[in-house]
Amino acid sequence: MSMDDGVRVRIDERGRLLIPKRMLEELGLAPGEDVAVYVDDGRLIVETDASLLKKLQSLFAHVPKERVLSEELVAERHAEAARELAEDLRDPQSRQRIIDEIREYYSSRSDVSLADELIRERREEARKEYAELGIRFPENLDLREN
Repeated sequence: MSMDDGVRVRIDERGRLLIPKRMLEELGLAPGEDVAVYVDDGRLIVETDASLLKKLQSLFAHVPKERVLSEELVAERHAEAARELAEDLRDPQSRQRIIDEIREYYSSRSDVSLADELIRERREEARKEYAELGIRFPENLDLREN
């Protein structure tokens, strides 16, 4: 259907408009179906779910199928967490706050040895994250309470 095939419709007192039957059929729509409605450059646009899906798929058409964007997002977040951890571990107050939070959590469970184990695990995780970022891990970093 082209612009020449358009028809004029009236907006009723409740703000509704009636889409002609032939247009509904052309779009493959039935009464009661949901559609997206938005304004674009002064025009009211009505789009089917299928049309929106095609638009979204075209946005990612350049991405190879074997590329998993969600995994890249997770990897980026892990790298950011490693940078944040590295920053926190450089600052003695932040480092102590982290240790205190870990100890408080595990001491409330009456098992301080678990806190020590968690500190060892966190240190190892930090070492790996530093390595992934190409940063030398500060081996002299003391994670024990003062």
